[in-house]
Amino acid sequence: MDSSPLRRAIAALAHRQSLPESLTSEAFSVVMSGEATPAQIAALLMGLRAKGETADEVAGAARALRGAMLPVAVSGPYIVDTCGTGGGTVPTFNISTVAAFVAAGAGAPLDLAALQQASALLAGEHEFRGLAAAGAATAHYRCRVALAEWAPRADGAGVTFTIEADRFLHHMVRFLVGTMVDIALGRRPPADFPRLLAAPDNLAASPPAPPQGLYLVAVRYPPELYAEACS
Repeated sequence: MDSSPLRRAIAALAHRQSLPESLTSEAFSVVMSGEATPAQIAALLMGLRAKGETADEVAGAARALRGAMLPVAVSGPYIVDTCGTGGGTVPTFNISTVAAFVAAGAGAPLDLAALQQASALLAGEHEFRGLAAAGAATAHYRCRVALAEWAPRADGAGVTFTIEADRFLHHMVRFLVGTMVDIALGRRPPADFPRLLAAPDNLAASPPAPPQGLYLVAVRYPPELYAEACS
């Protein structure tokens, strides 16, 4: 992509000149293409901020951002989008995650097939660094998942997620549910899930689901432990 619109925009801003909408759009298109250097991006943004953004400049930047967005395919006539802030280790209450669950509870449809496809990838042994709380006091993050499945509730009010594993890490199930729900709502592509299973940290994960509704069903120990105790 020709970067000259970006250079022209930076030169005009250096003289505190306002940019027409068309030039602003072209300059931001260069930025969104990935061909602008960090110095050029900084010069463009600082120039706009120092001068004061005009309505035409904001409209041009928005047009470029919309031109670079990726369409999301939805299976139904309606879709609900809430702003997602991503994962992290900051212990704050994430409004966007709760908004997704409230929307689902109010009738926004979850794609059950997408949930089932994602959960099918969990079977077997994985390193769950990308889908668990960071800084856990553990020697490793490996867990062996024997069962992971989504199913409609018996009363028809939503779906349930059941998971069985040899161990669970801190916030692991909540990270899994939060990420799979984002996929089912069309907020992130299904291809993200296998990448998160191989990720070295949780920075790209969706925020963890709220703890309400999460409960332990049973704890099972190997039979040989009982036999050893009785001998």
